[in-house]
Amino acid sequence: MGEFVLTHVADVAVVLDSLIQMTERSAAKASFRFSKSIYSDISKGLVRFSNLQAMLPENGKRQAIIRFYESVKSIGRLQNDPHFWLQYAVARITLDNLKEARQYFKTAYALCRKRPGYDTSFIDNHFARFLLVDAIANNNPSQAMDAFRQAATIITRQARKTTNRHYPFRVGGMFAEFFDHFSPKLSDEEKKWILDRARDVLLEIPKLPPRIQDHYSVRDCSQKLSAMLRKCEADGF
Repeated sequence: MGEFVLTHVADVAVVLDSLIQMTERSAAKASFRFSKSIYSDISKGLVRFSNLQAMLPENGKRQAIIRFYESVKSIGRLQNDPHFWLQYAVARITLDNLKEARQYFKTAYALCRKRPGYDTSFIDNHFARFLLVDAIANNNPSQAMDAFRQAATIITRQARKTTNRHYPFRVGGMFAEFFDHFSPKLSDEEKKWILDRARDVLLEIPKLPPRIQDHYSVRDCSQKLSAMLRKCEADGF
């Protein structure tokens, strides 16, 4: 009921202003020693794109998403937080603003380099997805394989670590879309490289814990990559 009211009844400007204020206040209180953890979690949750888009009304959502991130990006804690810039990059991908998304990934990685030991797994995963989305959108075969190699290197490495759960397979399923889009313009050697990376990803699925194997993203990845390989074999490749 609450989500329906927020997304279908509430005024987008009212909801947006409230979210901005809550983010500002929680980020400010996160600087206090004894309340740091809880308020830091709140501010991180508010800027997470999946949460934000679920809370904003459908009417005017696109503009509201951009206004939200633009309104809070100068907050000290967020301005220097790789998590914030990752979420803004994810938002821009969803809005098809790929040039901006690339810049925000650069910002996130630059901030990570200032934090020795920062785990970039989530950033890497989303960046791999971005590389595939961007390559397909630009439709430039001469550049697409470089992007695919970079993305596939990330995903095959992540797929070998069960601690990454279903996330690498969610992106791995996109290998099939990339192959379908570019295969008429690729060399046999390039096609083989893509198919081999798909096999690498599929080989890791049986090694996953059963509950992760049963995750939608893993099953979807398995179906898409298996179908791609079967079709290529049927075509004699």
